[in-house]
Amino acid sequence: MRSGWVRDRLLLAACTLVFVAVGMPRSSAGDASMGCGLAPPSTPGRSADLPLAYDGLARGYRLHLPDGYDASAPTPLVVSIHGYYSNGRTNESFTGLSTSADTNGFIVVYPESTSFSAPGWGTINSWNDEACNASPGPEGPTCSPTADSYPCPPECGVCGDCNWCSCHDDLGFVNAVIDDLEATLCIDLDRVYGVGYSNGGMFAHRMACELNERLAAVIPQHGFLAKGFSCGPPIEHQSILLIGGTNDRTVPINGTVSSDGYFYTPMATVASEFAAAQGCSATTSAYPTPADGFDNLTCVQHANCTTGAEVVRCQWNGRHDYPSWGNEDVFWPFMQNNPTPVPEPGATLVLVAGSAVLALLRRRR
Repeated sequence: MRSGWVRDRLLLAACTLVFVAVGMPRSSAGDASMGCGLAPPSTPGRSADLPLAYDGLARGYRLHLPDGYDASAPTPLVVSIHGYYSNGRTNESFTGLSTSADTNGFIVVYPESTSFSAPGWGTINSWNDEACNASPGPEGPTCSPTADSYPCPPECGVCGDCNWCSCHDDLGFVNAVIDDLEATLCIDLDRVYGVGYSNGGMFAHRMACELNERLAAVIPQHGFLAKGFSCGPPIEHQSILLIGGTNDRTVPINGTVSSDGYFYTPMATVASEFAAAQGCSATTSAYPTPADGFDNLTCVQHANCTTGAEVVRCQWNGRHDYPSWGNEDVFWPFMQNNPTPVPEPGATLVLVAGSAVLALLRRRR
C-alpha cells in the first residue's frame, strides 16, 4: 500500500514537471556575458578609442558606454560598421548612435577597418564583404565596362575589374571585437545587434549571413552585396531591417547600375531571400513605424515567419545619406522588438519527465 502511494506521488510530480516545462513562459532576461561585475575599460557617457590586435595587425575600435552603465546589469550591444573612406570617429558623429545609446541604455562599438594610402586618394578605409573584391561572380562582372576604378588594397595583390575593397579577415576581426567586449563588459548576449552604412551596410549584410549565431538582428543601410553574391541566413532565426533611398544612385535599391558603374542586389531580393529562409510570407504587408511619412518613408514586411523573426525593408526619398529619423523612430525600436529568441524549456527535461510518466503507467498495469 505504501508503494502505491509513492507511485501516485511520483506520477503526479512527473506530470507536473511536464506541464511546467511545456507551459513555462519564456524568460525575458538575457544571458549575461563573462564581463559582468568587472570595472569597464572606459568611462560611461564618454567615447574612447581602444586597441585590439588581430591577425598580426594593429587594429582597434571606438567604444561608447551609456550614461549610467551598470557593470552588474546585462546591457544590449550595437556593433556599428562605418562606410568606405570613413572611420569609427566619423561614423559615431555621422550616425548619432552614441547619443541614442545614452538615451536608450545600450552599448555601441565602432570597429575600425584596415586602411592604406593611395596617391591622389589619401587614406582609404574599407571592409571585406567578400563581394567587392571577388568579381566576376556567379552572375558575371559586378560592374559595367565603363565603371569607375578604385585603388587596389595592397593585401589583395592584383585587383581585377570591379574590385575595390579590403581582402583582410574583417569578419574574424569583428568576431574578435565582440569577444573582447563580452569578456570586459556586462553584455546581454540575447541582444547583440549589427548595423552598417554603405560599404558598412554591405558588410552588415554579410554579418547577417555569417555571424547570425551571435546577432539577434542586423540593419544594413544603403548597402547590399554585389550582384551574384547575395545571401540568406544559414540558420533559422535572423531578423533583418533593410534601409534604402529611392534617390540613392550610389547603391540603388532596385538593382540598376550605380552612378559609378556597379551592380548591387536589389533590396527587395535580399528581403525575399531572408523571408524564404525563415518561412515568412512570400508577399509583403505594411510595417508601421513612428516615422511613417517623414521623407516619404514606407516600410513593408514579410510577415508570419515560422522562426519568429522579422524581415522588413524600408525606403525613403533620400539619396546616399543617413536618415535623421532612423535611430529613435525605426532602428532602436526594431532592435528592442527582436532579441535572440529564448529556446523553449529543455527538450531533455520534457523527455525525461515523459519517460518517467510512461514507466509509472506501465508499472500500474
